[in-house]
Amino acid sequence: MQVEYFLLDYFNHETKYTMSKMVIANDDVYFDVDDVKKFALCFAEIIDQRSPFTFSHSTGIAHLAQKAARHLGYDDATQNNMYIAGLLHDIGKLHISLEILHKNGALSPEERFEINKHTYYTRKILEQIQGFEEIVGLSANHHEKPNGKGYPYRLSGDKLGELERIMSVCDVYQALTEERPYRESLAATKVWSIIDDMAGDGSLDKSLTEELKHVF
Repeated sequence: MQVEYFLLDYFNHETKYTMSKMVIANDDVYFDVDDVKKFALCFAEIIDQRSPFTFSHSTGIAHLAQKAARHLGYDDATQNNMYIAGLLHDIGKLHISLEILHKNGALSPEERFEINKHTYYTRKILEQIQGFEEIVGLSANHHEKPNGKGYPYRLSGDKLGELERIMSVCDVYQALTEERPYRESLAATKVWSIIDDMAGDGSLDKSLTEELKHVF
């Protein structure tokens, strides 16, 4: 559905206000980048430990994203943003039932729609944290695709920045190299074969994929 995000906005207004109350902070308190990293790491561990198959998923992506940004010449501030965004990219999964997250087998269309909501929830949570303006898109757009067939906003072309495209590659690579309830982790040759196919059909950025092979 091309406009599922509109329906999510409509039906999840109560969740939005609940989250607002959760993230209000004292304006007099200042957090430096190391404090934010510690905060994000705590949430990443909570998110990942909900499943034995994702115990290092967010931390793995965080390290890959930071390494990729460094390799491509981004400054320290951007590298830190990528690291923090990687830690928090799946925070929206706290809204998804464990029954779906742990399902050993193919998801039904209804279950797939439910799990796809996690990027929407990630955006709604992070948008309400002052100082995270540069983090939101990096975290929430990791399932968007250059060909416009991602979710939930169907972003494509110049609507996806290079850093967001990097995060997408990191997410796919990390997922394929991890065990899942329905399969074992994949060998490197198989991982890159799948990634190359995704780059070929526009699901991932082709030039970035080639460049990041040297990093991963």
